[in-house]
Amino acid sequence: MVYVDTPPGLCPECGRLLRHASDMNGTGHRPKPGDLSLCFNCGAINEFDVGLGLRPPSQETLDKLPPDAAAKLFDAQRSIRTKAEKQRLYGVN
Repeated sequence: MVYVDTPPGLCPECGRLLRHASDMNGTGHRPKPGDLSLCFNCGAINEFDVGLGLRPPSQETLDKLPPDAAAKLFDAQRSIRTKAEKQRLYGVN
């Protein structure tokens, strides 16, 4: 997976400091305003704003996702949240 630096920002849902991003295809795509991102700490779906800060996406943004992209996004979110829950309950990765 290829990570790119982003301006430091906090996840709006969990407050985790985020400074890097990667794309789901591993191409090293640099995020741009309007791109979606998942927090690897809590699984929150966020959207990059004009300054590449993070904000929760609107329902309209989520509704406009192509079905295959939405499925990949929500599958990845479930995976992250399952891992976070196991970590919280059992202290395991």
